Amino acid sequence: MKTNVFFDYFLYYFLSILMIALVLIIFISVILRWFGLNIFWAEEVLKLLFVWIVYIGTIAVYKKNRLIAVEVIFNLLSVKAKRIVEMMDICLTTILLALLIIASAKLVILQLKTITTALMISYSVFTISALISFSVIFVLKVKHFFSHFIQKNNQKFRRQYHI
Repeated sequence: MKTNVFFDYFLYYFLSILMIALVLIIFISVILRWFGLNIFWAEEVLKLLFVWIVYIGTIAVYKKNRLIAVEVIFNLLSVKAKRIVEMMDICLTTILLALLIIASAKLVILQLKTITTALMISYSVFTISALISFSVIFVLKVKHFFSHFIQKNNQKFRRQYHI
């Protein structure tokens, strides 16, 4: 449990730092541009920060179960059908995440030698955020599967659907 709390704090603080850096760089860049000066590396840093915020933010959204879902049909199902649909969701999502992990790993390797113009860093720094995001969500999804479907006494599921 303490690992989970530590991970949550780390995740939110990391995202907060990235957002603050993004806003500060935009603000400083706009002010300097008003005086006729230009930060040549600002655009690449902003792209990098934005990509990391999106992918790491996806982990935070998944952990808090704040994904957009249409539950109208799901709520009309019986308890047994809900369990089957949820199991299918976990299986399909896990397969999709595995494919995304493979694709993003290939992309990271492919872009290892491609260098950005201003920062002179590998484009893999951008794409590794996707690999990290998909991997963490995959682990969370597998953990969700084992905690909800493998255990014999699933009190959480019973409480959720008022059984």
